[in-house]
Amino acid sequence: MSAKGIVGLRFYIRGFPGSTIVSAGDMELRDPDSGISRLTPGERMQCIGFYIGLDACKIISISLVDQQTGTLPDALNKDSSPNISQYVQPAEVWNPNIPEIHPVWHFPEPRRTQFFNLCLNMDFGGRDGQLLQSRIRIVMFTGGFLSVFLGISFIYMDGSERFYGPKSFRNSLKEITSTPAIRLYFVIDSPHGEVMNRLSVSYSQKMDTIQAITV
Repeated sequence: MSAKGIVGLRFYIRGFPGSTIVSAGDMELRDPDSGISRLTPGERMQCIGFYIGLDACKIISISLVDQQTGTLPDALNKDSSPNISQYVQPAEVWNPNIPEIHPVWHFPEPRRTQFFNLCLNMDFGGRDGQLLQSRIRIVMFTGGFLSVFLGISFIYMDGSERFYGPKSFRNSLKEITSTPAIRLYFVIDSPHGEVMNRLSVSYSQKMDTIQAITV
């Protein structure tokens, strides 16, 4: 999904004799503001349908309709539709991919108008942490209020980069072009043993934005 709505779907279908994967749309996540989320039926449940949310011109939400395995599916009607006023926890939308190990979250209670969290899967250490000793610089990309924190980049000895998030922003929806983000540099001497043991973020629940970042 992206700011343009849902741009791609991928179905994992279990059956006999094996499993099948069917994709439709764009699943490449070229836009840093886009993300991917996984919808999975509950334990001993099976998917029997979908609820689709639309605005004037695009699909903006999708949710599963599941039912206990082994029972006959009921017809989808207005009596079985979900209560849209019922509050549920925001869904996880990941960029650039869904992590193999699910994280443990520690953040304040989200607003009731917040339907999803855009999460960055920042694998800056590489497989088995092989890149940790070659980091030489960390770059934070910041924008205008309210979108203060935009992205983060990790620079390595060979000049390579692992970047997460956008590098530009718009002050308003009326702007046609984007403004380059302000860059904050943190130098780290990983080849000589310096390590980053904590990344602290100051979050304002009142303003719903990140106010400060400490490495």
